[in-house]
Amino acid sequence: MDFSFKIKTGVEPEAGKILIAEPLLPDPHFKRSVVYLCSHKDDGSFGFVLNKPLDKTLDYFIESLEQEGIPVFLGGPVDSTSIHFMHTKGNLLGGELAGEDIYFDGDFQQAISLLEDGIISKKDILFFVGYSGWGKEQLEDEIDKKSWLVSETSQTEIFTSNKKTIWEDSILALDKEFHVLTKLPKDPSLN
Repeated sequence: MDFSFKIKTGVEPEAGKILIAEPLLPDPHFKRSVVYLCSHKDDGSFGFVLNKPLDKTLDYFIESLEQEGIPVFLGGPVDSTSIHFMHTKGNLLGGELAGEDIYFDGDFQQAISLLEDGIISKKDILFFVGYSGWGKEQLEDEIDKKSWLVSETSQTEIFTSNKKTIWEDSILALDKEFHVLTKLPKDPSLN
């Protein structure tokens, strides 16, 4: 049996918004994920999954990095050999503005140097392997098919939220009519 919820938040997709995966979305890359949308244009969209931490930290990917324990997330299934980052330090690192004082990419070497010097902290920056991307009108089609809820968020929530609970917390931040989604089993066939 195919489950789908006929719900919409009324928020349109655009850079700076989040996408909350519909609870029964079967794609393993996006199952119960929250994606920060960095860009949404006529020719496509892209962003980063915020709640899929890897079991390796940044020092695994960058041998010269002395600081240990900086988390890295699986940003999505596209180009999984690339490292990207989102940050709040556009004045120091450059990059492209995605939303309310949130930037993506920029000067990677400068980011590493400032982290090691303690000028910026893990609360200012998130690292990702790969990214999430949609072609022209693909994201709109997925939203119409109820694969994603679109919601507002804040800079603080992106960088300081508990990544283990961000999916549920994002739904609970919506109107009460959506709260039932958090009660659904991860695999309805096991009921």
